[in-house]
Amino acid sequence: MPVRAWPPTPTACHCAPFPYVVASSAPTLGHAELVYNILSNPFVMEKYLDPMSRKDDVQEQKRMGLVMQVLAWVVFLGLGGFYFSDLLERQLNPNQTLQTHYTKEGVREVILQRNKFGHYVTSGEINGQPVTFLLDTGATGVAIPESTAERLGLQRGRAYRTQTANGTAIGYAALLDLVAVGDIQLRDVRAGIAPGLQTEQVLLGMTFLKHIEFTQRGDTLILRQYL
Repeated sequence: MPVRAWPPTPTACHCAPFPYVVASSAPTLGHAELVYNILSNPFVMEKYLDPMSRKDDVQEQKRMGLVMQVLAWVVFLGLGGFYFSDLLERQLNPNQTLQTHYTKEGVREVILQRNKFGHYVTSGEINGQPVTFLLDTGATGVAIPESTAERLGLQRGRAYRTQTANGTAIGYAALLDLVAVGDIQLRDVRAGIAPGLQTEQVLLGMTFLKHIEFTQRGDTLILRQYL
């Protein structure tokens, strides 16, 4: 048998107008090294030659996809809850941002919108701290829930009995340094701390309202303070 040289010598083909070299199909040393590196790499063997590993990868991808879907729904529901909470708050209190108009005579004027429940609820301040007022012309004074009074740092004064829709209750006198609705401000306003008042709104009664002029037109209430 004749002995063949390795690597085989390329042969020239003179069939075409220009001779060209036909490369041998035998594997070169570079191919052998590549095959060796692949087969000796445990990561490649595990990921690409083990069918169980490929199945685990598919299951892991499915789990990650499910986790991403759950996270997306959590974010969506959180944003939706924030939106509807803000919408409900604006329906309850449509007067969160107040503008005060000044006439040529120096009169301060604030216009309030009625909420969807038929009440006039507005943001305001007591002693420089934010509160929510419910205007109540049937209340003789300013009634402050106990939790709000504690937040404002108000001290209980003398105890007194008051008549409410639920019967007789005990209140405590208080004196407010400043009550403000927009730029309409009054100082030294008498008020009462009402432990039985089950709301976060402060009832703004006649000890404040009797010092200003208020006129109702449709669903608006116009407050005026003459200086």
